[in-house]
Amino acid sequence: MLALWGFLVTGIWVGLITYEVNINRVNIIFYPIILLCAYGIGLAVRKWKKLWPVVAAAYGISSILFFGTYFTTYAEESREYYNKDFMEAVAEADSLEEYESLYITGNLGWQFNRDATEILTQYVCKIDAQYYQGKSNVSNGRELPAYADRYHYIYPEQQAAELVEMVGDGLLVLYQGDLQYIDFSYDVVDTVGDYLLLTVQN
Repeated sequence: MLALWGFLVTGIWVGLITYEVNINRVNIIFYPIILLCAYGIGLAVRKWKKLWPVVAAAYGISSILFFGTYFTTYAEESREYYNKDFMEAVAEADSLEEYESLYITGNLGWQFNRDATEILTQYVCKIDAQYYQGKSNVSNGRELPAYADRYHYIYPEQQAAELVEMVGDGLLVLYQGDLQYIDFSYDVVDTVGDYLLLTVQN
C-alpha cells in the first residue's frame, strides 16, 4: 500500500515540476488513482455487501455513456486538438511533387506553434533522419530537394510582406485565419478542413 501512495505522490510531483503541464504529461497519475479507487471500492463492498450491485450499475452506466460519447461527438470535437486537418493538409501538399518547396504555417488553429508544426510535418511526411540531417536526398523512398530547401515553417502575420518573394513557385499551406495577412493574389489548389493549399498568382 505504501508503494501505491508513493506512486501517487510521484505522479503529483511530476505534474508540479513539468513545464507547461497538461494531462498528457502526467499520465503516470492515472495508474495509482485507478488502483486506489479499486482498493476503496473493495473495502466498501466488503463492509456493505449490498453496495456491489450499485457499484456495478454505476460503472456500467458510466461505461455506456463514455463509449457513446468518445467514439461519436468527442471524436469530431477533438479533431482540432489532434491537428487532424493540419496533418491531412500537409500530407496532401507533400504528395504534390510538382512543388519543390512547401511553406507551412505555424498556426494549428487552437494554438500558434511553429516548432509543433515542424514536428507534425516530419511525422506525417515520414521524414527520414538522414534526409533531415542533410546526409541524403532520399526521404520515404522519394528523391527530394534538401530538407531546408523543401520545408519552410512560416509566421504569416510577421512575414506577410516577404511571402510573395519567399514562396515563388512553391506551395503555401495556410490556416484560413492566416488569409487576413495575405496581400497578394493567389490560387487555391485545394481546401482541407480549415486549411488551404495556395500558390502565388502569376
